[in-house]
Amino acid sequence: MIRALTVMLTLLTLAPSPSTLAAVALFAANVDRKWPADEREPFVTAEALRLLESAAGAIADDGDINRGAVHDSISAFAAARAGLEHPVGGDDARAKLTREALLGGSTMVDALAKALHRDDPATRQQLAELKRSAGALDPKRQVREQADVLESYFQKSAELVRKLL
Repeated sequence: MIRALTVMLTLLTLAPSPSTLAAVALFAANVDRKWPADEREPFVTAEALRLLESAAGAIADDGDINRGAVHDSISAFAAARAGLEHPVGGDDARAKLTREALLGGSTMVDALAKALHRDDPATRQQLAELKRSAGALDPKRQVREQADVLESYFQKSAELVRKLL
């Protein structure tokens, strides 16, 4: 009887909360799109980054791992994301800030994977692809001209975030 109760409690603590499932589902649904290459792009990208931060924070809180490297990576990502809200220097600065935010997002997802002990070869390969995708954003070109890079990055990040549940 006690063993069954222990197993049941363990399963309950490992299952993601409904709010975490909703945060991840909202992020994944938001980024499952053809990325706009027009004046909508900055708003769509900002919202996707905000939802990625929300999903990562929810996963970290559910897993009781929101400390140390995970907490630091989420905080660094939040700061990079916030820098995009009012970029000083216009479009030139925005490309650099967007690239930094994408790289920060890949670092954050990597920290989550490590803390959750998701270090299998397939996950490591996906994390490396996410980092390459973030690095592919050219800081010398306008961001909206690189919609394909953003689309690829967010699809890869959504796949990884769902995997971390």
